[in-house]
Amino acid sequence: MRGFRLAGGGIALSLMMLGSVQARPLHVVGSPPGPQIYFAGQNAQYVVRFDGPVDHRTAVLFITRGSTVIQTLPPSHDTPVNVLAAAAPRPPAGAYVLHWVVRSFPDGEETDGSSGFTVPQ
Repeated sequence: MRGFRLAGGGIALSLMMLGSVQARPLHVVGSPPGPQIYFAGQNAQYVVRFDGPVDHRTAVLFITRGSTVIQTLPPSHDTPVNVLAAAAPRPPAGAYVLHWVVRSFPDGEETDGSSGFTVPQ
């Protein structure tokens, strides 16, 4: 009986420690660090890898040119838990910025970021 009480106390302590874990922002990872953008014909694919799981349901990806949003990209739900990916028609040649807003899963810490890219002729 004493061994059971000690084990139960250890479980309770572990649960208390898990409950006190603080939410932390996500960081973009990859090689090269930052998003990866692929162009194939008239299509573009955008991939952003994070160092932890993201909540795909609340994630937002969008592309701007100057101060104008030119595309809002719905994230694919068929990706690993730490990856945001979206596909869309290829924008015309020029300079753009890919933006993202994500929440870590399951703690909900919001992280945002952006990265410039160029669409070749």
